[in-house]
Amino acid sequence: MFIIDGHNLLHSVWKIEENAKAISEPAMCRMLATYLRLTGERAEVVFDGSGPPDKSGFDGLRNIEVQFAGASTDADTVIEDKIKASTAPKGLTIVSSDRQLQQAGRARRATV
Repeated sequence: MFIIDGHNLLHSVWKIEENAKAISEPAMCRMLATYLRLTGERAEVVFDGSGPPDKSGFDGLRNIEVQFAGASTDADTVIEDKIKASTAPKGLTIVSSDRQLQQAGRARRATV
């Protein structure tokens, strides 16, 4: 199971690919869903904020759960809580360049 820091990954893609600015949150999640379907993996993607008013771009995605942290917290906190709450942390892969999340994952023996 992947736990992905959505905006962190999106900004990383934008940095390495000049034309990638056109990739939106839903577009990235659709690409991830295709990968996950092909590999048989599952993922949870957590974005900061409340997301777009129209979330229909995320409809129909398989093997992927998309969550927005909301106004009262941030994606890092939500992800760290997911890592702490996991009953099988060794089966997690944390996708983030955030050091605090990497440390939280390593502390639970997740793949970072």
